[in-house]
Amino acid sequence: MSGGLATEDATPPRHSRRHLLIGLASALVGIAVIIAIVWQLTAGLTDTANGFLSAVAADDMSAARTFLTEDWSDAPEDRLRKLFTDFGLTQYESASWTSRSVEGSTGTLAGTMRKRRGDELEMSFSMAKERGEWKIVSFHLPISQIPPGYTERTQADRAKYCAKTGKC
Repeated sequence: MSGGLATEDATPPRHSRRHLLIGLASALVGIAVIIAIVWQLTAGLTDTANGFLSAVAADDMSAARTFLTEDWSDAPEDRLRKLFTDFGLTQYESASWTSRSVEGSTGTLAGTMRKRRGDELEMSFSMAKERGEWKIVSFHLPISQIPPGYTERTQADRAKYCAKTGKC
C-alpha cells in the first residue's frame, strides 16, 4: 500500500457464487419434482380420455363403454354411436390436453381434439373414480360446437338421456 486506502475487491467471494448456484439448482429440481408429481396424479385422466376417444373412433362401443361411469351402462350401443357421431367424437385423430385437475375422487380434463379431416374440437371431460379407475361422467363442448338439438346448459344430462332413450 502506498499511502492510500486499501480497496476491497468488487467480486464476491467464490463460495458465495457456489452457494447461489446450488440454491438455484435445488429450486429447479424442486419445481421439476412438483411438476412430475402433478403430471403423475393426473395421467389417469388423459389415459381415460384418449382410450375412450380411440375406442369411439374405432367404432368399438364395447371398449368405449369401459371408460364411462355406470350411469351410462344401460345406454344402448346404437344410441351411444349416434350420440358420439353427432358430437364429432368418431372423427378423433389425436388430442392435446391443456388443463387437468384432480380433487379427491373427481377430475376435469380440457383441451383440443384433432379430427381426421384436420379441424379441431375444443372439449372437456368430467371424471370420477369408480373402483379405483378414472371413468368419464360427462363431456362438454363450447356452445358454438354443440350439435343441433343439444344445449350447453343441459348437454351432459341430455347426452345421457338421448343415449338411454333415443329421444334426442
